[in-house]
Amino acid sequence: MEFSTIAERMLKIQTVFKAGQGLAYYKNEEQINHFLNQENHLYQSVAYEGVACGLAEDDIDEENKFKHWENFLAKHGTHHTQIHLGLGWALALKKQAVDFPIPISKSVMEARVFDGYGYVEGLFRKRVAILQKVIPEKITANQQMGYDQGLGRSMWYNAKGEVAILKETISSFPSARLADLWRGMGIAVGYVGGVKMEDLALLVTFAKENESDFKVGVLLSQFSRCSASNIEKDMYKVILELLKIEAADFEKIYQEQIELSHSIAYVAYLQHIKEKLAI
Repeated sequence: MEFSTIAERMLKIQTVFKAGQGLAYYKNEEQINHFLNQENHLYQSVAYEGVACGLAEDDIDEENKFKHWENFLAKHGTHHTQIHLGLGWALALKKQAVDFPIPISKSVMEARVFDGYGYVEGLFRKRVAILQKVIPEKITANQQMGYDQGLGRSMWYNAKGEVAILKETISSFPSARLADLWRGMGIAVGYVGGVKMEDLALLVTFAKENESDFKVGVLLSQFSRCSASNIEKDMYKVILELLKIEAADFEKIYQEQIELSHSIAYVAYLQHIKEKLAI
């Protein structure tokens, strides 16, 4: 499917997410599977994210310890990143405290859940999360890495891909939060796609000392697409050029990260990527 603008891509993502979220409320497995298979396009994983959010919302309402969400994850593990993001969506939409009990034991996955949480805060509670820069109470260091990563992603959507708007927003944050914000930005830029090399280079310039974090985020966006067998060839090529790596290098790092994501903390996981990219 062809998209002429970044804004059109973002609208498609929003439409697919809402459709999946709404369908999940009915818990009709046949209808859900038909929808997931039908949405065989560039943003197919977003369909899984929307369904995961809807199921987790109902789980919270029914106080059943995320039974429906966990069953969905078990059946669709290749879309695990988006399914964990969907859980974070649900927690934020239901206004659950950050210490609300969730079925996550691995720190990398926990960070992805809070990525979804921060993304929702940035989209729908912008005054508090972005303008006032309020951080949720009782949030752990690992959770905040994910939260700010999601907040960074939301900034790309809020700016609708306008680099100048983005620069103004992110530059107002304290330096201690910029690494996670820029990484989130990189994830959003790489996943949404439609960005030319000159725009990526401009973003790298704006990131300054957080250039490496932005580049890690861009790479993470392709890990997610690779896991879902949903690579956008043109964007993938531009990203490899930006990172100055070959396809074989990408595949090696990707395979290593699959193993590491189940055994180390998120901060160590990210540091390993930086070392492999030599940035």
